[in-house]
Amino acid sequence: SEEIKEAVRLLAASREASGKVMFCSAKLAEPTKLDYQRFKTGGPAPPRVVSLVGIDEVGGLEALADTHAGAVEVRRLPASAGQPSLSGRDPINCYKVLLPNE
Repeated sequence: SEEIKEAVRLLAASREASGKVMFCSAKLAEPTKLDYQRFKTGGPAPPRVVSLVGIDEVGGLEALADTHAGAVEVRRLPASAGQPSLSGRDPINCYKVLLPNE
């Protein structure tokens, strides 16, 4: 989606990630119920926050990018946390890339 592309652009512009970055998860965070109710009654649009989880050349990271505000907050994942989780789709995508190259 365009919001995920914008979140990746914000992360790159922040210079918080080093070198090549690979993501195992990118998802749009749902607004809080209160934010949504305010919006439905004429209040401001709730923040559009994309959560990115992945690794770069330094280690694991989690980024929360507010695409409306143009801001990103990056948290380094401790090495003891292991690698970021994989989705059920990741092994399928790996096979699609690797099998044709055998």
